Amino acid sequence: SYVIDFQFTAEDTALIVSGLQSSGIGYVEVGHGLGLGAARAGHGDQASSDADYLRAAGQVRGAARIGAFFIPGIGTDDDLQTAADEGIDFIRVGIDCLRLDEAAARIERAKSLGLETFCNLMKSYAVEPDRFGELAKQAEECGADIVVLVDSAGGMLPEDTAAYLASARANCSIR
Repeated sequence: SYVIDFQFTAEDTALIVSGLQSSGIGYVEVGHGLGLGAARAGHGDQASSDADYLRAAGQVRGAARIGAFFIPGIGTDDDLQTAADEGIDFIRVGIDCLRLDEAAARIERAKSLGLETFCNLMKSYAVEPDRFGELAKQAEECGADIVVLVDSAGGMLPEDTAAYLASARANCSIR
């Protein structure tokens, strides 16, 4: 959506989701590239509303699970509620790994709404692998179902990735 300045329509979303789910893709994330509430927060207009994107995806979902991205401070609890009301299955909560405490309440809220909740620890390279493992445990304690290692700068090597994920696995039981 960045390439077209967030101008996918709800109809475009339905077409893309339909194609992805029919190809066997199990998880499809839709909406503004900066997450729920981004257009309202001044991060680029979008062609349709968040609710329209989610509704369009839900109508053609097939067996796919539909979700959205959410950044605390851009999106609000109302956005999480709207997403849940539209029937999404998962939410990917993105936060700079050094600011995980700022996402704790949103992770808890997403879980309370029955959403499968990912904690996307952005800029993971900013901490050592041992600290990443501690953050993964903290995300689990907030209710995250899945923790995501995010190399935002693209500089991690395979051995780095292995060390971070080994630390996460040693510290928590979530995927």
